[in-house]
Amino acid sequence: MSLKIYFKIYIYTRHIDFVASRMLILYSDTISIYRSNNFSGVVFMNSNSFHDNAANYKLLFDGLREKALSRVFAIEDSDKYEKKIFESAGGATTLSIIRGKVFEKISICRGEKERDIPKDAEIPDNMKDLKNLPGGKVYMQVFEICSHMMNPKVPVGTLSLRYRSSSNGRTGGGTDLSPYIPFKEDTELFSGNFKKVCANFSKDYDGLRENLKKTFWLKYRNEPRGGLAGIAFDLPAQEFDFIQTVGNTFIDTYFSIVEKRKMEPYTEEERNYLLFRRGRWVEFNLIEDEGFKYGLEIGVNPEVMILQTLPPSVKF
Repeated sequence: MSLKIYFKIYIYTRHIDFVASRMLILYSDTISIYRSNNFSGVVFMNSNSFHDNAANYKLLFDGLREKALSRVFAIEDSDKYEKKIFESAGGATTLSIIRGKVFEKISICRGEKERDIPKDAEIPDNMKDLKNLPGGKVYMQVFEICSHMMNPKVPVGTLSLRYRSSSNGRTGGGTDLSPYIPFKEDTELFSGNFKKVCANFSKDYDGLRENLKKTFWLKYRNEPRGGLAGIAFDLPAQEFDFIQTVGNTFIDTYFSIVEKRKMEPYTEEERNYLLFRRGRWVEFNLIEDEGFKYGLEIGVNPEVMILQTLPPSVKF
């Protein structure tokens, strides 16, 4: 693999001077490249020297974004997408939105920003390290996927991975599979793959799944927002290998399920059921989601969060 191809991969970063100085090191010591589903890019980085460096997460999230887009393009048989860039003094967030025949709407979010933390902000329990930060600022890297499907027999897929600067750097997020009309083998595949990931990194799958349940439980409805097949976590930034494996496992597993189910027949009644259940998704995000509220408090553009997470059509 030539350095020219590596440069094409890293051109997405804004710190070109840093990347150029690191390219020979990364070529020889930290990156494995593999081809899958017409995508050739950064998938696994193996480094022991700068795991908690934001630049490491930047490269990973950029590579995962390209891999996810490639899978969506292959499923839709089209590479058309809408790109929205939201810039501010602290950085930028880019949403890549596809509205197709299979994905009624899927949004892939990639953000890098620095934000002020208001003293009166209600910081979520899993982010208490952001209290009393020097200067009251936090630097963040964000990668997220949220899909809403045309076919009610194709499940919703969500992935959120975030790096943030605090005393030693933290990384958090989670993933889930949320079917409206479930297939047992799909849920077993998804949960089984993440059980293996957790076992490989000595993590408690049941405990991380319980974290997901607590995070996305509609307390006024006494029901989960999603399918609760995945995991949620908040870890030291040194857990880089675990984070990259979670990202790759989600993309490989979820899009294989979409491929398998996209041609399933469905009725108008089943489609209406999907639209009704989406109402509970909207209800949770706008009323109960701590992360949504916190984003507004620290100045995240509400249009970003709405376009990224909410479905394109819904019934109440």
